[in-house]
This record gives sequence, structure tokens and C-alpha cells, in this order.
Amino acid sequence: MANLNIHSQTVSAQTVSSGVLVIRSIPLVLIFMRLAVTIVLLIDSIDGSTSNWFVPMLCTGTFLDCIDGALARRIGVATKRLREADSTLDFFMVVVFVICCWLTRRAAIAQAFPWLVASIVLNLISFLPAIIKYGSLPPYHTYSARITGVFIFLGAVELFSISRVSIFMNLALFVGFISQLDRVAITLILPLPPNCDVKSFWHALQLRGGKL
Repeated sequence: MANLNIHSQTVSAQTVSSGVLVIRSIPLVLIFMRLAVTIVLLIDSIDGSTSNWFVPMLCTGTFLDCIDGALARRIGVATKRLREADSTLDFFMVVVFVICCWLTRRAAIAQAFPWLVASIVLNLISFLPAIIKYGSLPPYHTYSARITGVFIFLGAVELFSISRVSIFMNLALFVGFISQLDRVAITLILPLPPNCDVKSFWHALQLRGGKL
């Protein structure tokens, strides 16, 4: 009977451990799902047009982007590597978005396209200080980056729904430029790569002063 109880406890412990492992792996699974959605969006636009599923898939990718990081922080698995993967995928999604714009809505974005390309180039440049200083990408997840993401999403839905570029895209470019400056400032302020999200250069100053 004692051996049976020990076996039951062992099986129960293994079951709990497996369940915890599955839960802790969900944020990474969501990142891979978002990568898959992004690739599908690119494939859908290769022929110069988009299907009726393009905008719903775009919304799905954005929704996954909203919940993967929040869930990772909630269950305590927001590691540096996971945050780097999330930030890298964010940038990849923006690049794919610009490619899709060029392939399927070239006339609508003709005037804004050079600014979109310039934004990507400046984004890459803003990564360099962290790569040089820390040897890794800067996974800060700033407020300005999140606001930029919101405007990009709104502008993308409008563009791919009714082929129109409005103030949302202009705001995305403007706030995106501020976000890039914010990223560089944070890197210059912090002597070491942070183990948490840094919401702005002000938070970086507080983190360096030991107030956070």
C-alpha cells in the first residue's frame, strides 16, 4: 500500500510538472504562431493582391503580439532571450508589412513609401548602439514602440481594407521616429542590458539610479 501511495504521488507530481511546463511554453508557442501568420501574410501578397483573409490574419497577428508578452510576464517566463525573440519578430512584421504594401497597394502608398523605407533603415540603425554595447538586440518594449504598433495596425487595416493612407500611417511614422530615439537614449543611459522591460528613457534613468 505504501509503495502504491508513493507511486501515485510520483505520477501526480509528474503530471503537475508537465502541466506547468506546458503553461510556461505558451508564450513561445504564441511567438511561433505569430511568425507563421506573418509568413502567411507575405505569401498571400506575393501575387500582387490580397485575399479576404488578409485583414483577419493581420488582426490575428496583432492580437498574438498583444498577449504573448503580457502572458510571459504574467507567468514569470519573460526571459531576456524571449524578449529578444519578440522584439526581433516585431521588426520582421514591420518589414513584411512594408513589402506587402509595396506588392499590393503601390499606388496608395506611393508618397509614403520612401518614409516607410527610411523608418526601417532608422530602426536598424537604432539597434546598433545596443548591439555594440551589449552584444545583443535591445528588447525594451517601450511605450512609444507600443503606440507606434497601434498606429501601424490601424493604418494597415485601413490601407488593406479601403486602399487609403490616412493620418494613422503618418502618426506611426512620427511616433516610430520618437521610439527609435527613445531606444538609443535608453541604451546610452543603461550600463548593462536590463533584465526587464524599460518603458522609456525616463524609466531607464530611474533604473540606473536604483529607483525601480
